[in-house]
Amino acid sequence: MVGRRRLKPTGAWEVAALSYSLPDDTYLRDSRNAISMGISPSDERIHLAFNMHDSELFYIGSQSDMTSVAGHSLSWGGHRFGIMINKLAGTPIESVVAYPQFLVSPTNYLQMFYRVGTVVPPESTPPQAKAAVGLDPSSHLAQHMRGRLIQRRTYFIQSGDLGRNWNTVKNNPVAKTGSTPSLAVDDLYVRADDVGINQAMMNSESMVVTSSKSSTLPFTLVSHVPSASLSCSTDWQNDRIAYGRNYLLRRVSGGFNKTLIDFPLNGWGTSHLVLDSKDNAYVIYNDLRVVRGSKASGWLTWTLLSDFGSELGYSSASYAIDKSRSQTENVVSLLFQMPTGVRVIDIVLNP
Repeated sequence: MVGRRRLKPTGAWEVAALSYSLPDDTYLRDSRNAISMGISPSDERIHLAFNMHDSELFYIGSQSDMTSVAGHSLSWGGHRFGIMINKLAGTPIESVVAYPQFLVSPTNYLQMFYRVGTVVPPESTPPQAKAAVGLDPSSHLAQHMRGRLIQRRTYFIQSGDLGRNWNTVKNNPVAKTGSTPSLAVDDLYVRADDVGINQAMMNSESMVVTSSKSSTLPFTLVSHVPSASLSCSTDWQNDRIAYGRNYLLRRVSGGFNKTLIDFPLNGWGTSHLVLDSKDNAYVIYNDLRVVRGSKASGWLTWTLLSDFGSELGYSSASYAIDKSRSQTENVVSLLFQMPTGVRVIDIVLNP
């Protein structure tokens, strides 16, 4: 289903049921098969990629003008969407993909970023990585990747041409989209962070890019159990709940800076990172706590702003997040399901 509501003024929710249901396949019903939604500015179409985890692409697109002012007067329903296909707007892609992410470039192109390859590759092929991607106002893509197998490292590469070619922090070419990469996992100029093998690391979480065109820098959120708390995790889920912490990983001159955000995860899931219009940072936890790291402190001082989970009486929410207004209107929206139904909250940031 796809829902819509007007923001200005606030309107009621309308729901469109799509002509697709989950296949009777336990693996494809895995909760990691996240849904990604994108809107193409040129034609105001809605694009959905979903139910992908080491599988082929599942894609549905809407009619044009569905998000434009004119589209607000159009009736809402499944008839506004096409059938599910295994191509991206008619373009075939690789047969084994996962973790789709839509990005809109400053030049108003809609791109879909995704991982190619299986989560457990054959011994003869290199481990695949899950990535967080950010796009700055000058159309530069930044990518942090975290490998699942053998070495628990975070890697960083960047692109100045919307993802066609990829370079190290020294601008040395390492990969070209669609070809075999020359990226080496032990390359000094692509390694951003090393974590112990058994530290209950999350593969990748959240990435944002500073808003200023004159100084665009990627910020990435990573999480794991600190080695000072537990030297070797033997229970990934419960150890993350008991000991896990978030860290802010940001690009600085000469390398990367990693800052501990010393609030417990209180859960095993993924947190999200957003920036406001003045580049203060906010982390939204799985239990709907919001903490703030100020730019003035160099993102070293973090304070608890709100605990929406406690206020709502619901301390575990897997939420969808809309960051599109965070750096322009200082608002971020969350959608999540409670036992009483679906809730949407708008969080006003504090620049």
